[in-house]
Amino acid sequence: MIRVFGSDNCRDCLDLIKHLQLNNYKFKYIDAMSNDKKIEKFCDNNNVDELPHLQVIKNGEVVKELIGLDTFKIFQDE
Repeated sequence: MIRVFGSDNCRDCLDLIKHLQLNNYKFKYIDAMSNDKKIEKFCDNNNVDELPHLQVIKNGEVVKELIGLDTFKIFQDE
């Protein structure tokens, strides 16, 4: 599973989401700029302080984490 922390106002976030959708990746989007206290705490617990922030999760564990423009590097090796 891929988890994407982003913001609707972040161009890089929107470009990443568009790429994931166009290539039929399954992912969960989390609006890190939400005013929801539960989401704020979840982002804090995942050390999200730069967007976009992408996590690849296998068996419940984060196995790869890419932050900012590094998020696009995962797709360059395909």
